[in-house]
Amino acid sequence: MTSYADVFKRKEMKYRLNAVQRASLESEIARHMELGEFAHSTIRSLYYDTPDFALIERSLDKPLYKEKLRLRTYGTPDLRAQAFVELKKKFKGVVYKRRVGPSLAAAQAFLAGMPYEQACATYPLASPEVQAQALCPRSLQIAREIAFTMERNANLEPSTLIECSRVAYADPEGGELRITFDADLACVPNAQTIDTAAARVPFFNEPISIMEVKNAGPLPAWLIDALDRAKAYPQSFSKYGYAYMNLLDHRKGDKCA
Repeated sequence: MTSYADVFKRKEMKYRLNAVQRASLESEIARHMELGEFAHSTIRSLYYDTPDFALIERSLDKPLYKEKLRLRTYGTPDLRAQAFVELKKKFKGVVYKRRVGPSLAAAQAFLAGMPYEQACATYPLASPEVQAQALCPRSLQIAREIAFTMERNANLEPSTLIECSRVAYADPEGGELRITFDADLACVPNAQTIDTAAARVPFFNEPISIMEVKNAGPLPAWLIDALDRAKAYPQSFSKYGYAYMNLLDHRKGDKCA
């Protein structure tokens, strides 16, 4: 029983688009794909790191293997609504994402050190069906993997909140292809909670969107043609990495640059 995918293995290609490129691509994508889960949503991602930013520093060195840990919500954060604790790994260009979906309150307790099952029991989801899913054997196994990562990277704590407005498209035939457009990117340095009211620091001074193309196999011909017409080319882009390098004073760890 699943209402969301808890394990991903796929290639991810990212494109930094101006408004004209986005309009061209999205028009073509809408002809071939349908709006997916969380089709139009505000996404908040609270990244966890060590006090000296060891995880993002390691990631920016572009090793063969790297990982990130984050807490994510779709829409307005609600303590009894579902949130996602996600462990995102990348090895030799392939992304592996593992996630569990307890309540936001349970997710926060788990990331603060409470055992996963205890956190879920203490702060249950409003929906019994989704609560059962959060405690199914597969979720418990993923929670153990996340807990091991937290043990291996001691002193993990909330580091940076990143927020964006997302439009998501999915393959109407149920295939692996998924395309998202993220706009209005902004960060909150040193955010301690995902629902912080602190002022956001915009990523860009112009209307830039980050398009992500996620697929396990080759891209369809229609998408290759659309990318060519829009003169859109893949490039490396990490939201947390961009914020760390361009918007955070990581030398002092207390202010935006």
